Amino acid sequence: MTIREIEREQQVTLDTIYLEHRNYMLSIARSYIDDAQVSEDVFHNAFISVIRNQERVMQLPPPKLKAYLLLAVRHASIDYLRKERR
Repeated sequence: MTIREIEREQQVTLDTIYLEHRNYMLSIARSYIDDAQVSEDVFHNAFISVIRNQERVMQLPPPKLKAYLLLAVRHASIDYLRKERR
């Protein structure tokens, strides 16, 4: 398998994760932040952390993946709230 094929496979998987778990991740962000636009931004920041750790994320079984996504959004939400308090 070439490097280009591996990158394409990882991209398809990230797209799948994004599409399948978008609403779940948004609902978590909205549980912390009342503003819909801000919670969307927080969700995207959390997904960037997923992209940065994609090698580890790709190896997670579905239950652990869901837990990882929950924690990623939770941490991004808390980071946002901390910055807002300053």
